[in-house]
Amino acid sequence: MTHDELASSLAAHLRGGSNRVTWEDMQLGPSGSPRPDVYSMERTYTRLSFEAFECKVSVADFRADVTSGKWQSYLRFANSVTFAVPAGLIDKSQVPATAGLIICSEAGKWKYVKRPVRHVLTELPSQAWVKLLMDGVDRASEERRAIRFNEYLARDRLAKKFGADVGRMLYDLQDLPNRLQREIGLIDYQIGKAREKLDVINDELRTRRQRERDELDGRMRRLLQVLGVAEADVPEGEVRDVIQRVDRLINVLTNGEHRFRENPFHEAIGILERSVAHLRDVAAVLEPHPAEKT
Repeated sequence: MTHDELASSLAAHLRGGSNRVTWEDMQLGPSGSPRPDVYSMERTYTRLSFEAFECKVSVADFRADVTSGKWQSYLRFANSVTFAVPAGLIDKSQVPATAGLIICSEAGKWKYVKRPVRHVLTELPSQAWVKLLMDGVDRASEERRAIRFNEYLARDRLAKKFGADVGRMLYDLQDLPNRLQREIGLIDYQIGKAREKLDVINDELRTRRQRERDELDGRMRRLLQVLGVAEADVPEGEVRDVIQRVDRLINVLTNGEHRFRENPFHEAIGILERSVAHLRDVAAVLEPHPAEKT
C-alpha cells in the first residue's frame, strides 16, 4: 500500500470496527499546526476521546519521526498517539513507550500490537474545534453523501433481485449493527445521567439522616438530663457509667413494684389517681354520719 492508501484503509477500519468519527490529513489549527494522518474521535455521549494516528510505510520515515519527536506534538490535541504500519515493517519494541502500534495484514485486516498509554486531555484547543467544524463537517458531509449514494445502490440491487419488500427487509437487517450502536450510545448517556441523579439523591439522604441522628442525640441527652441519669454533656470515659444508670432506670420502670406496660408517666398518673380515689373512699367511711353530728 501507498501512504495514502494505508491511511484511508485505517480510517475505514476505525469507522466500521469501532464506530468512530475520523478525519484524514486534517491540520488541527492554523498554519504550522500538527497534521496527523488519521484523527479519530469516539462516537459517544458520555466521554470525549481523541486519538491521533501516524501512518508509516518505510522504516526510515518511522525512525525520523521518532528521533525528531514529531509525534509528541499531537498530544496537545489527542489523548494518545498510535503508529500505523504494514505488518512486518517494525516491531513493537521500537515504538516509544507511551505510543501505540497497529498493523495492517496483507489481507487488509487491522490489529493492535501495542495499545497506547492514554493521558488526560483537559481541554481541546479552540483552533482544533474550529477546524473540526469548518473542515470536518464538510468532509463528513461528503462522506454522508457517498454513504447515501451507496445505500441507494444497495437497496436498488436488493429490490431488483428479491423484490421491494424483501429487499428493504434485507437492507434494514444490514443496518442493525449501526442502529444498535446508536441505541447503546444513547442508553449509556441516559445511564450516566441517572447515576448522577442517584448520587445527588444519596447525598441528600445522607445529609438528612445525619441531621436526624444529631437531633435524636440532642433529644436523648436532654431526656437523660431530665431523668437525672446524666449531665447534658457526658464526659469522655463516663459513657459506660451512664449506660449502667440507664439500665437501672429501665429495670425500675419495667420490673418494679408497679410494672409499666405502656408510657410509664401515664401509668404513674393513673396510680396516683387511683390512690386519691381510695383515700376519698376511706375519708367517706371515717366521716361522721349527719344524724350522729346532732
